[in-house]
Amino acid sequence: MEIKRQVNIVWKYNPTTFEKINSEVVGEQFRKIGSSVTAVNKIVQNSAMLRLLMPQLLGVDPDSNDVNWDRSVKHYWDSLSVDIPSGGRKLETGFSFDITDLPREKYIKELKAEKDIKNTRELADYIMGVNSKGEDNIKEEVRWKYANPINVEDYLLWRYILNYRHVANSIEDVNKSPNIRFYLHTEEEKERIKKQEFKTKQSAINRYIKFVEKASKDDTDDLLSLISPRSIKDIIFNNDLEDKQMQIMEFVTTNPTRFVTLVDDKNIKTKAFIERLIAFDILKKLPNSTVVVEAADPSVTIGNNIDECVSFFLNEKNKVKVNEFTAKYKSLIVKQDV
Repeated sequence: MEIKRQVNIVWKYNPTTFEKINSEVVGEQFRKIGSSVTAVNKIVQNSAMLRLLMPQLLGVDPDSNDVNWDRSVKHYWDSLSVDIPSGGRKLETGFSFDITDLPREKYIKELKAEKDIKNTRELADYIMGVNSKGEDNIKEEVRWKYANPINVEDYLLWRYILNYRHVANSIEDVNKSPNIRFYLHTEEEKERIKKQEFKTKQSAINRYIKFVEKASKDDTDDLLSLISPRSIKDIIFNNDLEDKQMQIMEFVTTNPTRFVTLVDDKNIKTKAFIERLIAFDILKKLPNSTVVVEAADPSVTIGNNIDECVSFFLNEKNKVKVNEFTAKYKSLIVKQDV
């Protein structure tokens, strides 16, 4: 009985149609999975698994007196070189189950006695199943004890690249390191992420509707000042309410998580005011930095980041300075409004 399970290894960067057509001139056709000290050390630690599975790759008996088995295994992994095409590669990581599997007789016999497993189907269902807590009945690391991989080459390559630093083990991890050149995903994972993204957008849209129902002009301007700080003067002087709502709605659809974070931020008014002061050159953000200083006197640091700036504005001992900034801002708003 086979239970198939496909895992795709995909380039982190997917080439454009133009690059695919002109790949010989402008782009890569393949990227390699090579040998890595960490990944090799991890895989060779699974000596029992490799003794059972790797004879199918190497074509030699690990118990033969004519072969240095450990050296042959190490040489294989140290020499690993696998081409991954631009369209990715599918790896079959599923298992073929047989309750009478002779090489696995010892392991299966012990499991049958412990779990009262009577046939191949029950064996497969248990090995690939989960318990009431949602945990695997049998950890992936030892499933090979009870079933033979459908494709041993694919299965062992998959086990190897789980510890290969150039591969992200899930779509969510793809930007966690600059070293990542590939990522793994399954169709089930892609479907789960799509559903989660839909729920996130749906939640953000519901939150937007509630916001629009109650938001004043100032509330709308505050939110847009954080969404688009470079457009603050247009937001204040030129855009009408419909324009502003359209800008927010566009942001909701493209950045739903960020929208919810902003709209629920208890310090949104203070942060928005700080951004306005920067836009009107009362405060200044240092180039290529998050540090905010007073524009008229850059020796006065307001904060090294937006949160520190908020603390400065909410601190009673800075009230005189904050009132000074506020007065300057109001005078500029009146002049430009006129």
